[in-house]
Amino acid sequence: MRKNLLKSYSKEKDEALAYIFVLNELLGNKNRPNNQKAWNLAQKELKPIHSHKGILVSPIAKVRLDYSQYKIRGKYTKSNILKSYFLALKYMSYMPFMVNAHSATGVTPQIVKE
Repeated sequence: MRKNLLKSYSKEKDEALAYIFVLNELLGNKNRPNNQKAWNLAQKELKPIHSHKGILVSPIAKVRLDYSQYKIRGKYTKSNILKSYFLALKYMSYMPFMVNAHSATGVTPQIVKE
């Protein structure tokens, strides 16, 4: 995904690239990317993921997410591989891709458009 995104990269795709950077980091890839703006955005997203801060506005998705869901639990606490798997899978399944505006989620028509 990262390779294909970088082929046709433009500044409008910073959120998509930051999403990929977050996944890479959660999976244990510590290679620092060369796109500073997307990297900074990814770091802002990673902070509440690792601190389990509760409900906050996602820097990438721009809607409220419950970051307490990223607290590693159960069998996933037994190894670093399982911890990475839990966090990455949770992030991929929990990160909303908005298609409809709705007041309950805080998704505005502008966010849908973006």
